[in-house]
Amino acid sequence: MFDTLNPSDLNESNARLLREPTKTRPPIWIVKEGGKKAVVKDFSRQGWLYRNIVGRILIWRERKAYEMLQGIQGVPCLYRTIPGKALIIEAIDGQDLRTFERELISMAQDGSETSALEEKKKLLSLDFFLNIKKLVDEIHERGAVHCDLKRTPNIMIGKDGNPYIVDWAAFIAKNEARIFPLNILYKRFLQDDYLSITKLKVNNRPDLATEEEHQAYKDYKAGREEAGFERTIREFRKKIRTLLKKMA
Repeated sequence: MFDTLNPSDLNESNARLLREPTKTRPPIWIVKEGGKKAVVKDFSRQGWLYRNIVGRILIWRERKAYEMLQGIQGVPCLYRTIPGKALIIEAIDGQDLRTFERELISMAQDGSETSALEEKKKLLSLDFFLNIKKLVDEIHERGAVHCDLKRTPNIMIGKDGNPYIVDWAAFIAKNEARIFPLNILYKRFLQDDYLSITKLKVNNRPDLATEEEHQAYKDYKAGREEAGFERTIREFRKKIRTLLKKMA
């Protein structure tokens, strides 16, 4: 599937541009072939240094995640990688939760009919939250942690109503975190994956959240600024972003 695709040939006449490129983020294209749709993360258009160092590492990391999680319902299929250039991944028909949340806010502000707003909210049903919990359970059982589920664009509601998790570049494998302090960080990221689900439920469907979940999220917010772990991770990510911008 997509065996002859060359990212450098993609343009708006033969593909749909889903995300514009920046110095540190590759363009994302939607392409079709044989009735299938794919997402193409196209690093071929980045600067030489970024493409050949950062791009290769990110492609390798994400490919490793998809290979580890192959066959899990809720994780897209990896069709192909082009070393140093691109990842070609199954496109999920649906909507990411950042877009979903913005639409809810817009509908509320525009005074949309209560019935329409409530129908929209019902897509985030109790079954949806149970299913995403099961999905994260299965991912963790495979020895992987996503690490970035707090970013709602990484979670999608499929047209089938099921949850999907995308964008695996930040994932960590359990076998990579066996020694101290990586094993401690890994356990914390396991918790963060579940806290991200709790945050999503409390913020969007507080009526479905249990008292324990409301309290857990309240405790998380109260302790976030004080937690050394949180500060360390934020500072580390800032330094990485600064470095990547210099390389781009």
